[in-house]
Amino acid sequence: MTLDIEHADLLQVQRGIGGELITIDDDVLDVVRRLKEISPALNVRYNEHEQYFVIYELCTDGRERLVTTVKELDGRLISYFEMLASESWDAVAEMERMDDQAEVNKKYRFAEKIGEIGERLHHALNKDFEFRNKIYLPRGLS
Repeated sequence: MTLDIEHADLLQVQRGIGGELITIDDDVLDVVRRLKEISPALNVRYNEHEQYFVIYELCTDGRERLVTTVKELDGRLISYFEMLASESWDAVAEMERMDDQAEVNKKYRFAEKIGEIGERLHHALNKDFEFRNKIYLPRGLS
């Protein structure tokens, strides 16, 4: 299951440290109420300076622990938490899927960046040195 939730990036979070956090008790889409139905310990704050939401857990030891950050507070967040709470959700399979997708994205970005340059180089080598697409095998191999 893929949810396109945009999280605050590390730079935003670093710049937001020490900034004013506004506690969100209610919202138009009832996201805060629905989060509390999933776990009463979940709470939401808004970082006004960097404009992202902080989802945190108020633990039984009185400490607040960061759960995640999001740029938008909407139903996708509820779906995300419901997925995490589901007994059928396989964290290892999800991490493997994410790793596979990251590798595909990395190869695509590399091909986009190098592709045209590589084609130009190939054309220049063919033109200047009359290279052709040939494979040379040592004698005796065929």
